[in-house]
Amino acid sequence: MKRTNTIELKPTKQQTRILKDILVRSSAMWNLGNYEKRQAFFKRQTIPSSFKLAEKLKIHPIYKSLGSAYSQQILNKLQEAWSSFFGSIKSKKVKNKVGLPRYFKNRRVNQTTPELLICSNDCYRIDNQNIYISCPKDLKQKFGIKGLLRVKYNGVLKWRGKQKRMELKFISCIKKFY
Repeated sequence: MKRTNTIELKPTKQQTRILKDILVRSSAMWNLGNYEKRQAFFKRQTIPSSFKLAEKLKIHPIYKSLGSAYSQQILNKLQEAWSSFFGSIKSKKVKNKVGLPRYFKNRRVNQTTPELLICSNDCYRIDNQNIYISCPKDLKQKFGIKGLLRVKYNGVLKWRGKQKRMELKFISCIKKFY
């Protein structure tokens, strides 16, 4: 297992709206990529890699609204989920039925839920009190943000040095960002 810092974000109301908007876009990107992969799987075609999927979806409005850096990281994470699915199928240890990677949606109201945002190390920065997250241009204009979105957090960083990938998760039942 890799070294992991887990912290709880403490956003203001405006920052919460911004983060949820980014997370909904991220979930929509996940769902779009997952749909393409599932359709190829059910038609018994070759499953597109994250690179081929990014090339195909580059002109899609969801891809553009999120930005290429976030979209590519989400498609890479989706590729990991599909690789895990195929690994579980081939594994002799798994005796239960293995399910396909799921969509991020609330099935009761049929709505995309804010679940997960993947940031590469060039899309965020972290210091002792704040985390700085890159925002899409339209959200910067809408909310009047200059530069990176600065959000306070609770927690102590166990690991220092060059950061790799950040996964921002929203836990809806307790309404907190981690």
